[in-house]
Amino acid sequence: MSSSNTTTEFHITSLLIFFALYCILGLFTLGIAVPSGLFLPIILMGSAYGCLLGIAMGSYTKIDQGLYAVLGAASLMAGSMRMTVSLCVGDSFNPSIYEIILELKGLPFLDANPETWMRNLTVGELADAKPQVITLSRIEKVSRIVEVPKNTTHNAFPVIDDGVVPPTGLATRASELHGLILRAHLVQALKKKWFLLEKRTEWEVREKFTWVELAESERKIEGVSVTRDEMEMYVDLHPLTNTTPYMVMESMSVEKA
Repeated sequence: MSSSNTTTEFHITSLLIFFALYCILGLFTLGIAVPSGLFLPIILMGSAYGCLLGIAMGSYTKIDQGLYAVLGAASLMAGSMRMTVSLCVGDSFNPSIYEIILELKGLPFLDANPETWMRNLTVGELADAKPQVITLSRIEKVSRIVEVPKNTTHNAFPVIDDGVVPPTGLATRASELHGLILRAHLVQALKKKWFLLEKRTEWEVREKFTWVELAESERKIEGVSVTRDEMEMYVDLHPLTNTTPYMVMESMSVEKA
């Protein structure tokens, strides 16, 4: 369709059927988990309606229908995909088709451009409007590990070490962020019954967990059974803690965060 000198090759009826057929098939393949793609179908649909416009304008201009097909493909792609091959930008008229899919499926996604009000707001000010962060200690009681996931919807929890001596050699001890532990890892620790009778460290327990178990995303704690005696035991969370979590300063602007 995008070739030159194709005035007599395509009939209006065949172009209309072709355009309608690809529109219907595109509606089906758009939302299903099949790598059917949208790039080529949109090019073909754009070429078809470009040819239709070229036929309609045939008696008014000498521009070749192939050029109309190229412009039609580029315009439809620019209006739907916002890809680098597009010849124009249509953000002023409608969002990208991929942004529409993200919204329809309810997927969490940050906009490319932050809001203007975020420039004058710091992370600390935003944190004050949210519920207080729920933290866990290195040696935590089993009852606490069972309680925290049940009463929150957080996916991870900071692990705080208390009584840490600062490197400056000051006499006062302080609290230190050791890392972040996932909800799924807390569930795994309860399932494996990795409990200690007293408050002590046990790094060897890491050998009891395989990488397959640590990669599981099971986060429902309701199905885990813990006895009353086990509730009084302890768990060393250090072996399951990610010691390099993402962190931002309280004074950083929300826009940058």
